Amino acid sequence: PITYDGNSAGSWGTGKGIIDADYELNAYIISVNASVAYVTFNNLEIRNAGGYAENDPIIAAAANGDYGTTGTYDGTNSIYTPRWGWGIYMGGPNSHVTLTDCYFHNIGIWQSTQGWDGRAVSGVGIYAQTQSNLTITGCEFTTMGATGISLYTTGASSDVLISDCHFHDDIPAWGMDIAPTSASGASFTNLTITECRFIDLWSDWSGTPDNPPTTTAPHQNYIFMRTATNPCTWTNLEVSRCLFYESSDTHTGLGGTGSIFISNGPSLNIYNNLFARPWSYTGVIVVGYDVPVGTTQTVRIYNNPFLRGSGTTINSNGATSGGGTRYLYVENNILINDTG
Repeated sequence: PITYDGNSAGSWGTGKGIIDADYELNAYIISVNASVAYVTFNNLEIRNAGGYAENDPIIAAAANGDYGTTGTYDGTNSIYTPRWGWGIYMGGPNSHVTLTDCYFHNIGIWQSTQGWDGRAVSGVGIYAQTQSNLTITGCEFTTMGATGISLYTTGASSDVLISDCHFHDDIPAWGMDIAPTSASGASFTNLTITECRFIDLWSDWSGTPDNPPTTTAPHQNYIFMRTATNPCTWTNLEVSRCLFYESSDTHTGLGGTGSIFISNGPSLNIYNNLFARPWSYTGVIVVGYDVPVGTTQTVRIYNNPFLRGSGTTINSNGATSGGGTRYLYVENNILINDTG
């Protein structure tokens, strides 16, 4: 096994070991090659991949209403142009990779300066494709445009643990995105997301498609689990003991489409979480769209308190019109309205 340790013992200097890409476009700050196994990354601060520095003239110009080339994707000044970056990129397959106590921030375009367009959203903290025995624990994610953790599979992904992680502030798209990326043979088995905090992910992004024509609301999910039109087998997946929380209840716009959005057939157990004022107009938990033919979807929602959100608490739609079967179990939850 190999360990990359960024000063966890505090034996040289103070703080975490810093790896800074200086806003390089399309940067992979750490890239893990296929078939690499038994590697640990510990106590690293991973920052500034893609995107723009806060003092970049483009950011200042946008704040003053100068958006550069608009209506097209060309031109580096365009509010429509993404600037991608990745903190850790694992193209897979890999096994027994561990990330502990790492801090990911300022990756891609995440700023919600008035006038930016949703098509510029970009930046991923951890990209993990086709993993087995992957552990991500004690990590922090903030200010990244697209996704904190992208967990994808073209084959069999199994035994993945994401625990005690903190997602917060200005992640305008998805805290986690979980999906197959191949047309056949994909599966997720034994995926656990537990004791994680998703706090104040809502950002005042403009130009995204959730609330036309005013387009003030981000298209956002705290956790997005989807088939992406690809068949997939989902076995023993769990979200438990997590906090989904927005400290403000005065946001403008409609908000995202779900704290947990389960799209087109994934099976999931949602146990013992706390949902407090999430800004998700479609539903706090959405079990959405058709279940593909040949697929049996089982979703269990047990023992979760829900404190007033901006929309429906649990929304199930689509169901069996795609030819598959859905079993939805909702038991022992608490719905709380604190408006008086």
